[in-house]
Amino acid sequence: MIINNHHIKQVLMKSGWYEDRVIDTSQYIKWYQKYGFEIIDEVVKFLSSFGGLTLHIPCYRYQVRRTKYTIDTNEIIIINPNYYITSDFSDTDIKESIEYANEISSFLRMKTIVPIGHSKDYEDEYFLGANTELIAAHEGEVICFGTTFEKSLERIMTDEFTDMKCIW
Repeated sequence: MIINNHHIKQVLMKSGWYEDRVIDTSQYIKWYQKYGFEIIDEVVKFLSSFGGLTLHIPCYRYQVRRTKYTIDTNEIIIINPNYYITSDFSDTDIKESIEYANEISSFLRMKTIVPIGHSKDYEDEYFLGANTELIAAHEGEVICFGTTFEKSLERIMTDEFTDMKCIW
């Protein structure tokens, strides 16, 4: 996957990413298909490039609002759909995740979104839209950071006001 913004590229490279990175996504795709998620080329390309990485994205809003309780001002994004595949997830949990993804998709008026990972504390779930839009969700609150993955990271790194919106 090509990233044009030099600053974003540097941040991603510190997290272990490189431009020609390609991993096997067959396990992800098999799981997505099993549970009825539409898998498009952009999602496969994204997962091939970023799957398995823990991204440490400098978050502007955390830096601006830094307090003595804030040690880490990064948005930690663990790109790992295997999180949903593990034995810790029952069929009921998986069905709830699918319903949640469908509700978010409907709220954002997006045809396709797929779960791609979570935050380091498992509080937030991350989804990817058909154009690689990065979407974060936490207990009914959701935000689509940008129109592409790169634009999403740019917003996280430069926008103080990335507050959530309720989907209910």
